[in-house]
Amino acid sequence: SITAYNWDYNNNDSINEIATSSGSVTINYGVAGTYQTALTCVSDMGCESKTVKSIKLFDKPFAAFNAAGAPAGSATTFTDVSSIGIGTIDNYIWDFGDGNTSTLQNPTNVYQESGSYVVSLVAVSNNYCADTYSDTVDILEPGVVVSTELELLSNVLTPNGDGYNDKL
Repeated sequence: SITAYNWDYNNNDSINEIATSSGSVTINYGVAGTYQTALTCVSDMGCESKTVKSIKLFDKPFAAFNAAGAPAGSATTFTDVSSIGIGTIDNYIWDFGDGNTSTLQNPTNVYQESGSYVVSLVAVSNNYCADTYSDTVDILEPGVVVSTELELLSNVLTPNGDGYNDKL
């Protein structure tokens, strides 16, 4: 019978872990790449058998987006800013938090009611690795306008007929 399972995670003849049962082992390589992993089984008679397998690990995408909130009844634009080191992001799965969904990269959604909605984006790579990002989007009451420009209004009225600040 087998008495030891010797795991060599880099296939460099350096045993990283010795297990006494055939259960699974876990290793975190930390970065994407191709790794040669070896398993040597040792019997109670001292016989050894070695198997080497190539393990390919892929980059996980980093899902992210920006959203420009709009009043209820108007289109809110979502901009994908997801990234991946090696590979491509091929699929986008959006949940807008109001029952609507999309698979477009940069979708829009029309919220019927004002309020705060938790929006989620799942970015899926060409190697089927996925990441999820969620953020809250605030939808304003219809007719409310948020200006990003500073507007200065006069609060001084000097009705002296000189043409400056004569009327409000």
